[in-house]
Amino acid sequence: MWKREEVRWQRMIHEKRTTMIEFAVEYGFTHDKTVVASQDLDKLLNQYHRFVLNSTKKQPEVSFVFQKMNLVLKRPARTVRL
Repeated sequence: MWKREEVRWQRMIHEKRTTMIEFAVEYGFTHDKTVVASQDLDKLLNQYHRFVLNSTKKQPEVSFVFQKMNLVLKRPARTVRL
């Protein structure tokens, strides 16, 4: 069931992102239609994030993967010295 819901969320995100890009190409980045589509996409991504967080509590293997990803993302960036 979780996989089906995840696919549904990904499809909605893809469709909203495609719409936003089409508006940006046709009307420009600062046009109201583009901005509203971008805000809608932000809301959808936030909802998806909450869905994933709630789902990982119920599925230990998914939770483990996200914990490992989180550890990788939290590592400080290395500075390169020339």
